[in-house]
Amino acid sequence: MTSSEVLKLFRDIVGDGAVLGADAIAEELTTDEGLLSVGSTPLAVVTPSCTAEVAEIVRIAREHRIPLTAR
Repeated sequence: MTSSEVLKLFRDIVGDGAVLGADAIAEELTTDEGLLSVGSTPLAVVTPSCTAEVAEIVRIAREHRIPLTAR
């Protein structure tokens, strides 16, 4: 599955405005708060608005072996 196909799946769940692709992700979202963390740009930042959306995003990530970091 391509990156654009995964982004479409996420957008189908939460809507276009709740998914940022790699080119639109702000620098502060590329690192964790740890002192030794090294930044990397994720495939997407998804902001679900309910538990059902979170569950569906996690299911898709697991199904396609996409690493997931909750913030």
